[in-house]
Amino acid sequence: MGKLKEIHMSIQEMVDQEVYNEWVMVEDYIAESKEYIKVHVKDLVNFELQNIGLSMSQDEIHDMVEDAINSVSYTHLRAHETRHD
Repeated sequence: MGKLKEIHMSIQEMVDQEVYNEWVMVEDYIAESKEYIKVHVKDLVNFELQNIGLSMSQDEIHDMVEDAINSVSYTHLRAHETRHD
């Protein structure tokens, strides 16, 4: 293998590693953000339910928040895919 080919492969490996590192950081940030949102939204739901005199189990609230986060995430990602097509 020629020296130029070796350099090219070395650069490609470095770029691949940096892209992977960035992707991992983005995934971690998204996971942390989702956890923060879950806690915050659950608190808001409990507050609003108390204000109107209703109650729900924490499991019901958890399921509703999970469904909302998952659907928003999917919709948001699809919108980005569509915008970049």
